Amino acid sequence: FLLLSLFLFSLLFHLNVFYVRISDVGIQYLTKGGSASKLRELNVSQCVLITDASVKRIARRLCKLFHLNLSFCEQLSDLALESLRSSSIGSLDITGCKIQDLGLSNLEGIRLKKLVLTGCGYVTDSGIENLCKNVRDLEHVDISHCAALSDPAVRAFSFYCRGLVTLRMSGCFKMTDLAVHYLTSGSPYLRELDVSGCVLLTDCAPQHLEKICPPLRSITMMHCRSISRAAALTLQPRVTHWEHSGDDPPLSFGYSLICTTTFSHVHVDSSTERRNLQETIGTICKNKASLRPSKVSTK
Repeated sequence: FLLLSLFLFSLLFHLNVFYVRISDVGIQYLTKGGSASKLRELNVSQCVLITDASVKRIARRLCKLFHLNLSFCEQLSDLALESLRSSSIGSLDITGCKIQDLGLSNLEGIRLKKLVLTGCGYVTDSGIENLCKNVRDLEHVDISHCAALSDPAVRAFSFYCRGLVTLRMSGCFKMTDLAVHYLTSGSPYLRELDVSGCVLLTDCAPQHLEKICPPLRSITMMHCRSISRAAALTLQPRVTHWEHSGDDPPLSFGYSLICTTTFSHVHVDSSTERRNLQETIGTICKNKASLRPSKVSTK
């Protein structure tokens, strides 16, 4: 009923229907309405009933749409991103969607400036590389908590997306100092970086980052247990925003789940790095376990 009532509006530029139980029928009403040719921003986050068919209609009918938020739309597949080929979309949020490498590879002919992939656990380094080859105008990227990503993903952003301004990779526990080195070598316009929870980063990371201060103006290094306070402080006077802590990542980062794996699926360059990763995550999990309250008997 909501989108049916909007059918008559002809001067609608921004629409937020976050967490509204609309279906493909509702999106159809919207795309046939009077504002279809004027809408610039659309947020359908957590509209769990919409499917790939709705994204296809949005891409075809909303010819002026720039920002599209599809986060936590659980029914969307890789076909949804294929529908966005050659569309007007310049900012896309697919946080929490079940998008895989094929979906990212389907993004062609689109001049994306901003992409949010937070929590897309099925995306791998290969998918990021294919994305960057096709979409080289990216400036703002958020790959936080994409647990499968490692250094090659950052290398792809640095090599292909030369205009990168913002990179958030909080919770990407496989990233090493090499990822930061890639950024300092190939991202001359980087201004904001978040590496919180990247537990394998060492004091070498701040040393690399000193080379790009400026233009780097914001650095967040929370829960980076292997970056010493002294090394982190070398960056503080050179940026306008600085955060650092050497504590373990909180339970919300989900690292406790990683402890149950054999690490056989983790792609790293050497057995030494694999062992380092396993020991680091294992230590974090032990520390978290020691902080849990013991069970109290009620007998």
